[in-house]
Amino acid sequence: MKLCFAIASIRLDIWVGIAFLLCCIGCSEQGAQNVASAERFFSLKNYFTQEAHRLQTAAQQLNKTATLNGETESKQLSDVDWKRELHLFIQSDINKSSWLDKYVIDSVQENNFLKVIYQHQDPKLRTKNIELTFEPTQDKPQSIKIVNETSNPLYQTHEELYYQANQGFTINTTQHVTFLPSDSLHIMGSFF
Repeated sequence: MKLCFAIASIRLDIWVGIAFLLCCIGCSEQGAQNVASAERFFSLKNYFTQEAHRLQTAAQQLNKTATLNGETESKQLSDVDWKRELHLFIQSDINKSSWLDKYVIDSVQENNFLKVIYQHQDPKLRTKNIELTFEPTQDKPQSIKIVNETSNPLYQTHEELYYQANQGFTINTTQHVTFLPSDSLHIMGSFF
């Protein structure tokens, strides 16, 4: 009798082990599918991380002008932290597996340029619109336009980001906090 229980226990352990392995294999395949499918959209995170590295390596200098509520300040920067400068662009990446069905993709051919547009379908998402403009035969965009919005009962923020490859960027932000005057910030960065 003890031998039967021992054999049954071993068989049960084997089946539990097989079930566990199948579950792990299934989960890892699903995880791989999620990672692969999460790259459905052009990766702003990868693009701007590479741009930051390229600009840092080239020691690209920056002429930066910031206007906050009408007061302007300009600086020429030679030691630029490009990852910090491009942070808002990186944070606008929409490649998340849970967002695969949250954006509609459209493309338009205009004056020999291809425009790829991602338009949000969920008002809760921060990144509302991304427009990529590609030159013929190029796999990297010539320009990128991004619209971000955040809204809750305490504040509303609207951001328009524009990046022109090898030239610079602009960031326009307006923010309204309840019971306070609105703020507007315009940043223009030109490579030199």
